[in-house]
Amino acid sequence: MCRILDAYRILTGARVGCLAILAPSEEGPVLVWSGGSNPAEPCVATARAPSAALAAVLAEGRTRYENAPRQQDWGDFFRGLPVLPANVLVAPLKLDEKSLGFVVLGEKPRPFDAGDIRACESLASSAADACRRARRDLSAVRRLGLVQLEDERDRLTAILDCIDLLVYVTDMTTAEILFVNTYARRVFGNVIGKRCWEALQEGQTGPCAFCTNDRLLDASGAPAGTVVWEFQNTRTHRWYECRDQAIRWVDGRLVRMEVAADITERKRLAELIVAAQREASIATLAGGVAHDFNNILTAVEGYSELLLEKLKDAPELRRLRSARPLRGFVAGSRTRCQWIWIC
Repeated sequence: MCRILDAYRILTGARVGCLAILAPSEEGPVLVWSGGSNPAEPCVATARAPSAALAAVLAEGRTRYENAPRQQDWGDFFRGLPVLPANVLVAPLKLDEKSLGFVVLGEKPRPFDAGDIRACESLASSAADACRRARRDLSAVRRLGLVQLEDERDRLTAILDCIDLLVYVTDMTTAEILFVNTYARRVFGNVIGKRCWEALQEGQTGPCAFCTNDRLLDASGAPAGTVVWEFQNTRTHRWYECRDQAIRWVDGRLVRMEVAADITERKRLAELIVAAQREASIATLAGGVAHDFNNILTAVEGYSELLLEKLKDAPELRRLRSARPLRGFVAGSRTRCQWIWIC
């Protein structure tokens, strides 16, 4: 378009040629123009608002010609030039009956004539057609991009809904739940839009004291990696191994994503293993004590047999043998027991 502008500038004999577009911004519309007096060094600049003369062209939608324009009417539009042009020809650039910019030709050695006006208006019409095609192409690209984004979103959602893990995303500032997969919906219901500490926990009156948000970002505010921890949910009373990290959401903000695996059964089995190991340790200790005690009783039994042999004809021994024997238990191991005489 700038080459066409330069061709028209040469055709009309103007030393200055500019193409200006009214573009939106956060602080209101701005003028973005390209052109200049030197074709080898085109300039691109912006202005916060149109000057009085250009604002009139945009409002009226008609071509404007001025001989000896005044600085107060044109503002800083020609600030890149050493002097204000001796004459100016401005044609509005219309799109769908709305003025969105203009073509400016200036500094012609002789006054602009009707042919120059038609040439300037033709250039403005060509620029409008180019903008119309660009808008149509941009709309097509946007539609295609939206379709592709929706396809990617559907594929990602299908994957997250198939895994046997609890996945949810929350805003790190407001705690609003932005996404939950099918597994999380089965456990907690449709909680999108609610605050996580209300929907996922029980008895909370504010953000959870165990929340990992402060560990997900580094000192510069960038994601600090994955935080792995275990927690028993206060609503379901089940144990989860949680993996939290900060990710960039679709609108550019940083959010918290948690992927949690239910480890309740693993916790139960671990407790059973610990209990079994404790019982085995106690049984081993008891067996050792019983073995040592049985060694002592074996010696006592041996000496008792010798004593009985020596005193077998004594009247006291006959009286003891006629009495009812007493029973004692000797445990050399967990499976051995025997009856002994106690004299």
